[in-house]
Amino acid sequence: MTIATTREALRAYARNRKEHLLDEADHLLLVLRDGTPVAALSSGALDPLLRLAGTAASGYGAQALALVVEGVVPLVAVNPLTGEAWQRGEAEQVWLEHDGVAQGWVAETQILAVAERTGETVDEGWPFRLASDTVEWADAPLALSGTGLSRAVAARMRGPVVDPARVPDPGDRLAGDPENGPFHPPEYGRVSLDIGCTRVLGDQLGDDGEVFLIVESCDRADYLIREGLPLWQVEVSTAAGPE
Repeated sequence: MTIATTREALRAYARNRKEHLLDEADHLLLVLRDGTPVAALSSGALDPLLRLAGTAASGYGAQALALVVEGVVPLVAVNPLTGEAWQRGEAEQVWLEHDGVAQGWVAETQILAVAERTGETVDEGWPFRLASDTVEWADAPLALSGTGLSRAVAARMRGPVVDPARVPDPGDRLAGDPENGPFHPPEYGRVSLDIGCTRVLGDQLGDDGEVFLIVESCDRADYLIREGLPLWQVEVSTAAGPE
């Protein structure tokens, strides 16, 4: 996959989630594998997501990670109320107190910061409006510079990836050896790693947010639940977005 197709897959998930959960404004850390979002962490703060991004990249075998952040960004060069350069927090104040979106001064924006394991990065910001029970997206992204988000994500992608073919199989009352085996088949090793990583991240995230696996069908969700993943840590996602 190219960075463009990676970005498209992650953008589609982030948009679908926003369109189905209009009031949801938490930040997301998305994990992409085999061209599809497979896991997500959500939190009201960025620090917990960045703190756990390296563990997520390694445990889930991430091809790419993305931060999805909602914010208010200026559309004009200077703050029209002060006539001076924008200061931190002023765009949100103009949005809340002076109808800045309608004035064309600021925009609510979904920022997507993507980092691939190859080292490629990209940041894009899409203005949107909430209209009744729908989201209206801008036709073109904003030009973003200096966010630093994708570089921060890329720094967490440098660790080793856990090999699903090297997950010990304890067998019948025997302890699997991480060096010599026996090992689970790779497909089941992947399942074990996904469930284990989700549990670990959930424990470490604690009250700061939540973590869940993203699956394509109810059958897959039922399978993961039978394998021990709690119901609340599975999200069934289709082309229409999360259920």
